Amino acid sequence: MGRRRHPEAAAAFLAVGCKGIVFESLHWLTDLCAIDQAMRDKISALRPDHTDLVGLNHHVPCRLFNRGNSLAIKELKVLANPVCGEEIREEDRRLLAQRIQENWVHPRRSSFSREELIPLGIEAAFAQSFVRRFGASSEEAIDRFLTEIGSLCALAAEKEEAFVNSQAAEDMGTKYALVQGAMSCITDLPEFASNVSEAGALPTIALGSMPRLVLEDRLANLREIMGDRPFAVNVIVLDENPYREEQLEWVVAKGPNLS
Repeated sequence: MGRRRHPEAAAAFLAVGCKGIVFESLHWLTDLCAIDQAMRDKISALRPDHTDLVGLNHHVPCRLFNRGNSLAIKELKVLANPVCGEEIREEDRRLLAQRIQENWVHPRRSSFSREELIPLGIEAAFAQSFVRRFGASSEEAIDRFLTEIGSLCALAAEKEEAFVNSQAAEDMGTKYALVQGAMSCITDLPEFASNVSEAGALPTIALGSMPRLVLEDRLANLREIMGDRPFAVNVIVLDENPYREEQLEWVVAKGPNLS
């Protein structure tokens, strides 16, 4: 949830079908959380970039505290990062999960040191702004939070009407003014793009690090599936992408209609 956008973000999720929300650490600076002043100061000093995601390649993602110099995270990443090309086995996943489970320290019982393995969500960085906006009383703050969510959800139908009829959606040729974010190895399938388009958003084909020959094969039926429906293409333009030039050539030849 963005800074000073707690209920707005929650209302947005609930309005589109989410069954509920989890406070996690957002309320840790309110009065019913039994922590001393030293811990309050540590939580107040947290920033969104003070967490790190480990284990994603193993399909056991865990977000942990890291200001960028965590020795515990460094050791864990040695275990979590296999040699290039090496297959990740089930026993590797279990070993990583076991290492985290055996060594983690609850944030409110930690000292936020470099040596500790501390599970921590990004929302902890917004505990301070939550208190500033809704107050330090746990009961009153949560009640105000929920009341504001209710008020925002009541406006959902009105907002949807304006959203559907927006100039941005008309310019993009879509039902909604939404652009699906590009994700390498995920949004590089014509069928995925078609589903996004049918849902009313603008799909984005991620070219990732695919050479042109792979693009020609993987996206051979893109035009057939998408027809005249609009779509976007994402190209990594950094020098680290060895196929950038041939990808751009493919975009000119086979990608979206350029004006």
